[in-house]
Amino acid sequence: MTRQELRALVAPGPGFARLVWPLSLVQLISWGSIYYSFTLFLEPMEAELGLARTELTGALTAGLLVAGVCSLPVGALIDRGHARLLMTGASLLGGALLLAWSHVETAAQFFALWIGLGLVLAATLYEPAFAVLVRSLGGLSKRGIATMTLIAGFASTLFIPLTHLLIEAFGWRDALTILAALNVLVAAPIHWLSLSGERRPAAEAASDSRAGPVMATAIRRPAFWWLTVAFTAGFFAVSALTFHSVPMLGERGYSPTLAVSAIALIGPAQVAGRILVVIIAPGTKLFAAGCLALGLPAVGLIVLLAGPQGFWTIALFAVCLGIGNGIATIARANAVAELLGRAGFGAVNGAINGPVTAGRALAPAAAAAIWSGTGGYDAVLWILTGILVLALLAFAAAIASSSRQQAA
Repeated sequence: MTRQELRALVAPGPGFARLVWPLSLVQLISWGSIYYSFTLFLEPMEAELGLARTELTGALTAGLLVAGVCSLPVGALIDRGHARLLMTGASLLGGALLLAWSHVETAAQFFALWIGLGLVLAATLYEPAFAVLVRSLGGLSKRGIATMTLIAGFASTLFIPLTHLLIEAFGWRDALTILAALNVLVAAPIHWLSLSGERRPAAEAASDSRAGPVMATAIRRPAFWWLTVAFTAGFFAVSALTFHSVPMLGERGYSPTLAVSAIALIGPAQVAGRILVVIIAPGTKLFAAGCLALGLPAVGLIVLLAGPQGFWTIALFAVCLGIGNGIATIARANAVAELLGRAGFGAVNGAINGPVTAGRALAPAAAAAIWSGTGGYDAVLWILTGILVLALLAFAAAIASSSRQQAA
């Protein structure tokens, strides 16, 4: 690779390298230290504090619901140019709350901490970062979003083993202290420095000044509601499958070892999906990306339901689920920008992200209720397949309605 080719890859345009690479590193830290590390603290907290797992996971659900509720105001603040203060403050608050978590003794304290961490997630994860990229990079934002999700896709791969080692070496309380330090000493300074010159291109700023009340305009467009239905349904189904995958496969006759081996393919497949749309086929059209994102998990479920029992069946299910989920994050952000416009992207994307996050948070409990009511996972799988088909149809309707409006 020549120096010119390397430069085109690393810094294809003004502001790309200054924003995309440092913010991608922060995404890695925020996802890994707060979200993906959660599952590793369940057993040591149960053992030491005597808390029920339902109490601990209930706190996570509460935090995710708070994150969904806060998505719209967080996006609106970023649209107004407050990304630097908001995201730096959220990283500092995240560090403080992780430190407080290391001293928790009761379920009430844990719930209170996760309500605060829900606000942190709303202000540090993909949606606010995407809003910054759309606001500042203009036409390059699509590439920036794809690059960011590719890098952040390694968060679980890096932080799950890292957190496990920290807990084994120092205990769960000191492990949380170290994760807190990462947020305060690394994530917060990166936010502060990288966002110091954050601004939108002049042409888009002028367009925004003429756009009027952006949200009022967006919610009058059918594409807004179709996208909300499509991605709420899609992420609901994937979340339910992710949290129930091991017991679901066990019920279908697979050993825990075989089930875990197959499910371990989801992470690499998710990264592979992002490599597909970032490096191999960067010109992938929005409709094709949406079909892959929402259609592949449905294909995986049909293979699982109708295919022969064996490792390759569940491996194909896991790969379809992973690739689809990896592309879905990119497709959702690009769909909002392309179908609804870049003006007020933070608020509009945040409004869609509210029900998406709520659906993702409530999906595991809803799937458990269906399983309990029907006595098995077959009904759960068929219902989730139907939900994914609905998501795919809603995405197609969003594309069609946007095309009709542009042609009118």
